[in-house]
Amino acid sequence: MSITTNEKYNLFGDLGVGKVPYNASSPVIAQTISLELANTTGGSLGSGQINLTAIYLPLATTITNITLLSNSTAESGGSHLWFALYDDGRSSSSAGQLALLSQTADQTGATVFAANSALTLALLAPYVTTYSGIYYIAFCCTASTVPSLANGQASSLVAITASGVTIATSVTSTFTNLAPNPSGALTATMIPFYSYVS
Repeated sequence: MSITTNEKYNLFGDLGVGKVPYNASSPVIAQTISLELANTTGGSLGSGQINLTAIYLPLATTITNITLLSNSTAESGGSHLWFALYDDGRSSSSAGQLALLSQTADQTGATVFAANSALTLALLAPYVTTYSGIYYIAFCCTASTVPSLANGQASSLVAITASGVTIATSVTSTFTNLAPNPSGALTATMIPFYSYVS
């Protein structure tokens, strides 16, 4: 008896995958946090700043799309919005920074990301993972009002972060249409956002 990709990854809840959105347009490969934990707005997002959350991906997996969920605040006055995939720093040219693997096209509309919705963007080039382990999903939006994201709870991550795994981080420099490579200096944060890859 065979099972679908969504069913297979639902079995891996203890690995950080947990419940997945069954209405996804394509099979969910992995997600940053379990969907049931994405129940808060969390910290503020600065215009043009990059926010990153860790995601576990297996070796030789093709990543084509990145999806994020917004919370109650919609984007307005936007000029740039993109998602990107970064590694864990192993191939970065700068110590303590992450290497860019692929990014989506820059979305230049003023209201691309509506409130309480899912936004799926295709990577400019699908990426095949080269190791099993931690990667990072990046979100960047330049707007007068940056959309709020569906986030997890900070308090539940204290033990994980103490173990040396960086779950969520940000780059406080401001960017426009292109994801930087390497990422720039990282500032640790305790609020992970919900995202999945397909």
